[in-house]
Amino acid sequence: MTDRQAQNIALIGFMGVGKTSIGRALARLLNMDFVDADAEIEKISKMPIPRIFEIHGEGHFRCLEYEYYREIQSLRNTVIATGGGAILDERTRAGLRENALIVYLVASPKAALARIGNDNSRPLLQTGNKSKKISALMAERDPLYRQTCHVAIDTDSLDIDTCAKKISQLHFELTKRP
Repeated sequence: MTDRQAQNIALIGFMGVGKTSIGRALARLLNMDFVDADAEIEKISKMPIPRIFEIHGEGHFRCLEYEYYREIQSLRNTVIATGGGAILDERTRAGLRENALIVYLVASPKAALARIGNDNSRPLLQTGNKSKKISALMAERDPLYRQTCHVAIDTDSLDIDTCAKKISQLHFELTKRP
């Protein structure tokens, strides 16, 4: 792990795994800044993500996402909650790996669905069968999440604070090696 990677922590994983909630708790625990990439992209574009998808399509959103991650490469001492699809762009994956400890928050499709619940603001889940769509997207993305991460943590049986403490300990162990 390089010094540059040790200065940031990026949380990746599917929607509903807890990237934002765990990221906030982790940032407080480690006295780091916190950035929610999706929320920042919404601020910059002055438009909610579902509206971006509706008007411009997923391809345009992925371009906005890549540009945002490129802009934040100079951040230090920051926990970054990425969007669930951030790993779809190879350039984004490479940039994140170069600048942060990457933690893949893993959840089962059942747990992700329970956490997402009736949230209809997720553009990729605007289908009749959310469970089937979640399982398909997770299966498609899992290899990219695993290829990108330094460490994976199963969140199914962990609450937010326990998960944040576990990542904090891992960060300490990984950054304090000689």
